[in-house]
Amino acid sequence: MNERAQITITEFEQIDQEQYCNMHMAAFSELFKQNKITESNFTLEYFNWKYNTPWGKAKLAIARVNDRIVGGVSMLPFHAICQGQLYKVWHTGDVAVLPEFQGRFFFNQSMTALRNEVDDDTFIFGFPNHNNLSGAKRAGFPGLKELCFFIKPVLFKGFSPGLMPDTKFDFPQDVYADALAAKGGAMLHRTATYMNWRYVDRPKGNYMMYNYESNGIIEGNIVTRVATVKGIRLLIVMEYNYVKKNAIRYLNRFLAQTARANKCIAAVLVSSSQQNYIGGSGFMKLPDKLQPRKITLVGNTAKKNIHPLIDADWFCQTGDWDAF
Repeated sequence: MNERAQITITEFEQIDQEQYCNMHMAAFSELFKQNKITESNFTLEYFNWKYNTPWGKAKLAIARVNDRIVGGVSMLPFHAICQGQLYKVWHTGDVAVLPEFQGRFFFNQSMTALRNEVDDDTFIFGFPNHNNLSGAKRAGFPGLKELCFFIKPVLFKGFSPGLMPDTKFDFPQDVYADALAAKGGAMLHRTATYMNWRYVDRPKGNYMMYNYESNGIIEGNIVTRVATVKGIRLLIVMEYNYVKKNAIRYLNRFLAQTARANKCIAAVLVSSSQQNYIGGSGFMKLPDKLQPRKITLVGNTAKKNIHPLIDADWFCQTGDWDAF
């Protein structure tokens, strides 16, 4: 196991895709077993969707030993918005290493190689797991924002008539994305293009979406999906945000009816805790000792270390974290 690994930067179309998928399944098999998770996203269909965003192709840092893929890190392009200014940013993720090759600092080597692929002032961010958080900081990516788990118990009585879910996002979402961003801080720009790619186009995403509109203007978004974690059926809330507080009533009604229809006992949201985005929603932050894991947004430029997004107050939710 002392063979030297070769780190190369490539695209998904240029590698042995089946070997790449199998490497991910092996890397996460124990974690999935511990959490009783049976669903696996590590398919050719999934990666072909994920690695072809509307803003360009993903860059992959692949670790090989004797031509065998033993680890990898991906970097996907997106648009972020802060104080009305758009920035092309890169989101790192899909950090995976075969169990027998762990502890060989592939993550640090991969991040160095990926940083060399973009301009010095390009902003790169991610949500490393607990195994890679210290490595990310050593690689020059400080923590910028802590995300927390919020929970909302579901009551099964006293519902108003059902709300019709939406099936896609149109131009009004672009207006809403700008209004949401104007409330302050930085975030991925939640335009119709982004939301359709993220939730409508994702293979086997099975997301349930509702946009609250008033006079043809969107004032709130909610996106959910069902997941079974450790044998418990939960409604995972990918997006919950609004620009007008009167949207809360309708977002919560949609959440409750969706949870009831899918026999979920509670809704779970991962979010930064700005009150002007989720305040009044009824979600309760789990006490620190009950937080399932620590989720930290890390970020920095490729080399210059000066960028408006480094000091911005980031708004992130479950969909940004990309675990579901």
